[in-house]
Amino acid sequence: MKKDSLPPWYEKLKVDASRTPGFTEVHMTAIKQAAVNGKIEHKRRRSDRNKRPLPVATMVGVAAVIVAGTLLLSYWGDFSFRKLNPTTFSSTLTATVSSVSDAAPRPIVIERLSGVLGKQLPFKPEDVVGITIEDNQHRLQPFEVPKDRLNVILSNLTALDMAAASITPGPEHAWVPTAYTMTFTTVGGSFAMSYDPSSNTYGTPDRRILANDQVWMLVQQYVNPTGVWAAIDRLHEQAKNETAAQAGQVTDRMYEQSRFDIGGQDYSGWEKKFLPLSSGIYFFDGSSGKQGLIQSLTQPAREYADPDVIKLSDAIIFTTYDLAYATTDGIQVGLTPAEVIAKLGLPNARTETAWSYRVGDALRFQLLFEDGKVRFISLTRPG
Repeated sequence: MKKDSLPPWYEKLKVDASRTPGFTEVHMTAIKQAAVNGKIEHKRRRSDRNKRPLPVATMVGVAAVIVAGTLLLSYWGDFSFRKLNPTTFSSTLTATVSSVSDAAPRPIVIERLSGVLGKQLPFKPEDVVGITIEDNQHRLQPFEVPKDRLNVILSNLTALDMAAASITPGPEHAWVPTAYTMTFTTVGGSFAMSYDPSSNTYGTPDRRILANDQVWMLVQQYVNPTGVWAAIDRLHEQAKNETAAQAGQVTDRMYEQSRFDIGGQDYSGWEKKFLPLSSGIYFFDGSSGKQGLIQSLTQPAREYADPDVIKLSDAIIFTTYDLAYATTDGIQVGLTPAEVIAKLGLPNARTETAWSYRVGDALRFQLLFEDGKVRFISLTRPG
């Protein structure tokens, strides 16, 4: 088969393939191989024409063109068949062609550092039916974000202020190139972008956008599911779902602020303990429009254990059974519900997982329970 005898679509392919949506180098290679196989088969048939009838050789050549042509058409679907009859097109693909035509997720390109990120996304949040997070080193199985938590990531992405949330690469923002990939599945296709938990950023090494602390905490369910961060995220989500399901009433009983001081300090006092710290996981707080740090404190000689105290954007959480982290009434991690009631009284709002107490006009002291005992104590930022 001479070059000028190749079918016209093959020469057109070499010119137009790069402009065909969803067409990749893998697709080009497959079609090239189909053409080469047809050429080799054609030559072999010609050399053996005295042994086999001519019609068979002719049919082989036609088959090669049909196979390669089918590959081409499967990737030019947006140009032809998919617009004309998507149902018929999808139902007539063979298993072999389908395996080759499975297009990789299209990358989400960040072109400008202005406005909100949602304006640059190639999909609408309401069109997303699934989000998968995958370790690119394949050390972990892909993580399917629960359906009821898709909005944690989607709301963060769409509202991100690009100018305020952008960071300049530097030592304080350690970056592991394409460490993890977030894939967004929609009815119209899938899209992917990199996410790095070590810096809590979306994007690329030279163009990074900070996520909020909720996204980082959610991702801990994947990268460190047995850690204290994942436990906090899990119990907070569990408490939220319980609250939504029972729609309980909040009682009017008022508590003195001093009863909820921990180690003699209120929220502001503990916040000041974190101010001298320069290390932590950066995040962008959309409500304040400022960058912040997810930080932790640990007592001396416990540096390699789970943190004793954790600071998020709007809460300070105590994780350890220790009198240094007890209230004036003796409320601390490890107490049973009965012990809490005996020392402090009934909460203003209660679910199986969370008890909340009112300080002023809001619920600012919360106990998170697990296995029948207080697992975490949380102080909420004053309004």
